[in-house]
Amino acid sequence: MDKVIVYSQHLSLDSIENTEIVNIRTKEKLAKALVSEENIRCLVIDIPEISEDHISFFASVKTNFPLLEGIVLTPDTDRIIRGYRKADRNNPDYTSQIEEFIKNAQNRNKRAGNRFSWPLTAWFSSDDIDWQELEIFSVSSGGAYLKTETIMPVWGSHANVKIIFANFSLETSCEIVDSESRSSNYPFGFGIRFLSVSEEGKVILNKLINDAVIRILLEPDSEPEIPSLGGGELAPDFTVL
Repeated sequence: MDKVIVYSQHLSLDSIENTEIVNIRTKEKLAKALVSEENIRCLVIDIPEISEDHISFFASVKTNFPLLEGIVLTPDTDRIIRGYRKADRNNPDYTSQIEEFIKNAQNRNKRAGNRFSWPLTAWFSSDDIDWQELEIFSVSSGGAYLKTETIMPVWGSHANVKIIFANFSLETSCEIVDSESRSSNYPFGFGIRFLSVSEEGKVILNKLINDAVIRILLEPDSEPEIPSLGGGELAPDFTVL
């Protein structure tokens, strides 16, 4: 069942067929819901006045969840939050506007897991002999997107990759799943799907990524911290540096 997240102190929406309304009142709970809830169709934001903090926070939401549609309900006619539709709180028919938006919104934000853009380095090899150092644009527990204009492996072929974190590395075989950028938001490069990461390793990566997304949502001006792990947290496919 699709979920509609309503960020508001007071707004109450009628239930919509085959849709669950999730009411959230704080940014902290909203950030956690965005990384943990599945099947989010859209986001309804009800705020009396659009502050700089709102603009910064929801810009970060849009950056990390670019396919998630949202509408802002507010009487504030002077400011906008880029990337979101707007509904006038002073319009007596605003509930119909919101309900129509929800019905027409598409659940396009389907991912196997969250992804994050740390300033990480990857060593990539198609033959396990020649290795090239590439920059990672984003990484998830299931794969990564590598930036490069110098190599373009064959879509569907297999390779090996080693990703360097703060005090550990992850080495895995991988499959090339994207031979070119799929979005204008992505640089030139290709995507890879991890083939040999253990379930334990995926759990650890998911936690690291989810924690990073929550932090950058709540502190959008902060520098992303490259994660490190204690010895007891390492999975068999991680190597201590």
